[in-house]
Amino acid sequence: MGAGIAQVSAERDFRVILKDRDSKALSRGEQQIYGNLSTKVKKRSLTTFERDSIMSRVIGALVLQP
Repeated sequence: MGAGIAQVSAERDFRVILKDRDSKALSRGEQQIYGNLSTKVKKRSLTTFERDSIMSRVIGALVLQP
């Protein structure tokens, strides 16, 4: 759910910090966004430049827990 919210926000020109508890989960969220955008590229509703531009607005960060 968080990746979807991050994607919609990034598509609306917001810079987004995608936070997760470990690098594996963070990578999964980033891959989900990239996959969704790539599907739009295949359907020709986005260009590869637009996809990459949107992805550049998504920044991954780990949440450190004690």
